Amino acid sequence: MQKVTANNKISRAKELRIEADETKDPIEANRKYKQAIVLENEAKAEMEDVLMTYETAIIINKFSGKHVISSVDETIENRQSTILFNQVKELEKEANYYESRANVLRDSARTVKRKYKDALLIDVQSNENKSSELRAKAIEQNQKANIIKAQEDEIITAIPTRNIATVQGIEKDNTLETIEYKLYFEAKSAADQDMAEVQSIENKIKDLKLKSKRKIRMAVVVGGDVETVSNDDEIKKLQAEIDQLTKMQEEYKTRAIQKYNAATLALNNTELSEADKNNIVAFTLAKEQPKEKEIVVYDPLLADFNAPEKLNQDIFRTTDVPTYNSTKDIPVDAVQPKGLVYKVQIGAFRKEPLKKYFEKFAPVSGELLDNGITRFMVGYFTNYRPANNAKIKVRGMGDYKDAFVVAYYDGKRISVAKARTLEQERVVPETNVIELTTETNITPIGINDGNNSDVEATQIETLVKIVTDENKNLTIIPTSEADKEKVSYYTNTPNAVKANQVEIMNGLFFTVQIGVYSKPVTALALFNISPVNSQLTPTNKIRYTTGVFNSVADASSRKTEVLSEGIPDAFVTAYYNGERITVSKAKQILNSNGSSILFLKQTFSKVTNNDLEGE
Repeated sequence: MQKVTANNKISRAKELRIEADETKDPIEANRKYKQAIVLENEAKAEMEDVLMTYETAIIINKFSGKHVISSVDETIENRQSTILFNQVKELEKEANYYESRANVLRDSARTVKRKYKDALLIDVQSNENKSSELRAKAIEQNQKANIIKAQEDEIITAIPTRNIATVQGIEKDNTLETIEYKLYFEAKSAADQDMAEVQSIENKIKDLKLKSKRKIRMAVVVGGDVETVSNDDEIKKLQAEIDQLTKMQEEYKTRAIQKYNAATLALNNTELSEADKNNIVAFTLAKEQPKEKEIVVYDPLLADFNAPEKLNQDIFRTTDVPTYNSTKDIPVDAVQPKGLVYKVQIGAFRKEPLKKYFEKFAPVSGELLDNGITRFMVGYFTNYRPANNAKIKVRGMGDYKDAFVVAYYDGKRISVAKARTLEQERVVPETNVIELTTETNITPIGINDGNNSDVEATQIETLVKIVTDENKNLTIIPTSEADKEKVSYYTNTPNAVKANQVEIMNGLFFTVQIGVYSKPVTALALFNISPVNSQLTPTNKIRYTTGVFNSVADASSRKTEVLSEGIPDAFVTAYYNGERITVSKAKQILNSNGSSILFLKQTFSKVTNNDLEGE
């Protein structure tokens, strides 16, 4: 603005000189000459100030290095880039004003008297110069704003936004005790320290820049030009310090961004739910310190009669003196520990077993089934390995050759295979809870529960399409609307493991049960075992089996294979006309009706080779 005022004064001084030359009154002419001289002197002083300021700005701009930001305001309007972009708009607005003014003056110059034309044209040039200067400054400011915005976007992407925690109290403490929280908190805290160092260095840079700016101004005031001031040793030394600090600042910021990104990636790669991840971020931003999980040392002798509420140690011992005075002293259906627990099953009895059966080890616990059978188990284990070691020891005691490892989650029986998967993942979802019903007695449809002579076989016609692959594995495809409805519980589920539905498989066959789930699962959940059959249980769970066999011997061979594939609780079962039956009932039906009752016999006798696709 100072430059504009000076130019206006020069223009006015020229007008006064012209007027003085044209006037005939010597006194009036002299007065105008004096006014012109005053204006010219004032303009000269102002132009010197402008020149000094301009040269100072050039030198300061020459020495100004890269600006590194360390924080971003949550409000967009208050961010550095937004402020700079707003300044760009103001500069462009002001440039447009001077450009418009120049155009108006140029138009006026075409119509005014010759004695005023030169002064107007000088004013036009002054306004055009000012407009160009403002536009150049706007471009420079816009470039700076874009650089700052890129840094802001990088920080916004890396640093987590403020979240609101959805849990408090005990659930909050449980979150603060997790290893996931500790790792995320420590990683983010390390990044925060680096970013704090960025800000600390920024404060030092600001002090040095202020000191350098003062020296540049002083040097210009005493007559130094751009080249002289730029080569001043003290100013160059200050700039070298600024450059070195800026480099350090960028290094700290790069490390901080990398740590933020690594912390976020590690958290996202956990098996935690989105809600749990949100709570971890929220508590970290609130600077909630991680808590050490309180380990309560549990007296293992207490577990002989009362299970620990939460298991944090393996509990098992052999005994020389009987722990239980009678079988009735053994806790049955007592409250079980929360979470994942392994035990060793030593037997299942319909009648009360002898006391001596439980004299060699402790603690023993029992579980009463709906069919009147009681399972008895020994020990409480946090992992499969110690449970399996205990099983080996128990088997070596003489009367427990069939002892095997079992697993529970929150008191509910699950397969060992599933438990081991959950153990590795360190996460146990509420879905996919597995039931094992090896001791359950089932009375199948179409069979009288009496002597062998009373057993009847019921033939049920169904329309299905049979497809075989190169391994002779069957695919049963329903063709009638009724059968399609029967299997819709499974076939309408995306990503479910490929399976035949036993509901449309008429006749008798033996198979190997590999687990019961709360919903259809993927092939990975079943360890990629194939082929697979499915059945919807009366409680709306999915029972999975593998294979279709004509005899118990063939099914037992398959069971041996399944055991080696990681499902130790697999067992042989049987189906007749889509309903599960006991193996003993299946044998009765087979003995009474012959092999013609077998599913495979019926299938291959009724279907021609042309109907067996892939044969």
